[in-house]
Amino acid sequence: MASGHDIAGPNERLMSIGRLFGLLAAFCVLLELTLMSRAPFIERDFDLQDIIDLHRLTGYGVLLSISAHVVFLTISYAAGSLSLWAQFLDFNNHYEDILMATIGTGVFFLATSLSVRIIRTNIRYELWYVVHLTIYLAIVLTFLHQIPNGNDFIGSPWFTAFWYGLYGFVTLIWAWYRVLRPYWLAIKYDFRVYAVERAAANTYSVFLTGRNIQRFKFQPGQYANWRIMARGLWTESHPFSISSPIDNGLLRFTAKVSGSYTAKLRDLKPGARVLVDGPRGNFGADRAELTSKAVLIGGGIGVAPFLSTANMLLRQRKQVTLLYAAKTMSDVAFINELRALQPFGLTIRLYVSEYNIHITREVLAQYAVEDTTIYICGPDGMSKAFQKTLKELGFPKQRVIIERFAY
Repeated sequence: MASGHDIAGPNERLMSIGRLFGLLAAFCVLLELTLMSRAPFIERDFDLQDIIDLHRLTGYGVLLSISAHVVFLTISYAAGSLSLWAQFLDFNNHYEDILMATIGTGVFFLATSLSVRIIRTNIRYELWYVVHLTIYLAIVLTFLHQIPNGNDFIGSPWFTAFWYGLYGFVTLIWAWYRVLRPYWLAIKYDFRVYAVERAAANTYSVFLTGRNIQRFKFQPGQYANWRIMARGLWTESHPFSISSPIDNGLLRFTAKVSGSYTAKLRDLKPGARVLVDGPRGNFGADRAELTSKAVLIGGGIGVAPFLSTANMLLRQRKQVTLLYAAKTMSDVAFINELRALQPFGLTIRLYVSEYNIHITREVLAQYAVEDTTIYICGPDGMSKAFQKTLKELGFPKQRVIIERFAY
């Protein structure tokens, strides 16, 4: 052991186990911070939902590790001379920064509890988002006690330097990609709202212009987090797919009105500044490089990333079919832009619920064939249902590409 303790006795063993859980909790926190950084070297190799799921599981790992850390250390230090509650209070009253760590742990528990599905689906996104911002405070509060109270650090200046360096390195990654880069892009390109147009029923496209905006490169199917610097909008950023074609001189994202935030988009005035955190995601045409056919399944405004993806797939001489599901014909967006791709080989199939035409299991079976990559983007329930059906049909999981924005 780095601390030089004899672990022959039961209390020493419990103490060592408690410290190991503390180190595990710290590594889980660093992994969380890295996953939250939106670093491209992570996002280009993993689907967005895989990152979100790993983030959620790692959060549970943080809580379990911290809980075990506290329990084992409290039992070992009490050693029969104090009650467990008395020892816990002694930690908080007499050990440096332990009280701050206890508060930080409480914040972790609060934020993670809101990620439990049954709770998450019944609260507003804005509340979930604000509470999750407090995780950064929790990370700072729990870090403060590690050096002055960790015997592994007290006796090893090299390990202490390594620990500070590790936290510093991860913090720099997070700070650049999550905070500083959007401002750097804003200075470089001066993104501003150019116009807002109705794309379908309760669906609006926001066009952006800027300085040398044609140099802002993105891949087909990517998205960005958009922060509109206007009253009532600037406090939040939201992910929307980039719906503009490649290299057309304007950026465009499209959103369906589904809450107070998206309802305000239709009233945006030209000239409003925009912070763009992106491009992000790995939902492009290169995911179909091993097949000659691609099937794009879009639900509602989930068709947005397919405008550029379909174009690129057609340029690669793929056989491309779009299965477009909507509740009503008035919900169908970009139909003219999509039809403009038909002469180049795009096949469009509309499935409109008001006409009782749906994408059924039989429809999926028709397209879930060999030499095919299937892309899915739409409401979370639809995406999950289609993913499950394709699995039941025996379609290879690695050839199903899903973009989900569920938080």
